[in-house]
Amino acid sequence: MELNISITQSLQNLEKSLDSLDNALEKQNHSSSLQKNLADDLNLISDDRSKLAGQLDDAMAKIARMEAANVEIDQRIGLVMVEVNQLIDGDGESLGITALHSSMVRT
Repeated sequence: MELNISITQSLQNLEKSLDSLDNALEKQNHSSSLQKNLADDLNLISDDRSKLAGQLDDAMAKIARMEAANVEIDQRIGLVMVEVNQLIDGDGESLGITALHSSMVRT
């Protein structure tokens, strides 16, 4: 009888141990799955960051070109305003319409 109890108890202990092992393996698999998902997410974020960095570089270059064009346009407008004011004031009568037109189409 005692042998039966001992075998039954040993089988129960073995079953508990196997259940614990099964639970540990499930946790490990879940953890591995989470790590893989995190690694995938990290790769996606890194790719997005690279794309955004490229877009930012392109936008900054475009802004620099636009600022340079803006400065040039501002300078041209300033020159035209001076010449128009000279014409209006009568100080630039010697410039004439041809000189005003030439300054406006200058590149």
